[in-house]
Amino acid sequence: MPGDPTFKGKLAADGSELAGTFAQGGAQMPFALRRGDPVAAARARLDGLQAWLDETRGQFEFPAAPWRSFAVANWWRRSPAVSAMSARTCR
Repeated sequence: MPGDPTFKGKLAADGSELAGTFAQGGAQMPFALRRGDPVAAARARLDGLQAWLDETRGQFEFPAAPWRSFAVANWWRRSPAVSAMSARTCR
């Protein structure tokens, strides 16, 4: 950007705002940064997300969770590596 950007301002006594004038390329404009509540800001940005997720999830059909089946949940019992390790540690 052309020009020499500068900022002249002051920090409020309570630290809640930094305000002043920003200048660059011959133009000047007021500029301020204010502290906000980060938790409230995050909640505002996420407002409605859960409803959208629930609605979107309802548009799809999911098969039964494969990890709940007995065969998948017990795969490790049939694993040769686990069987060999168990044989060594059980003796």
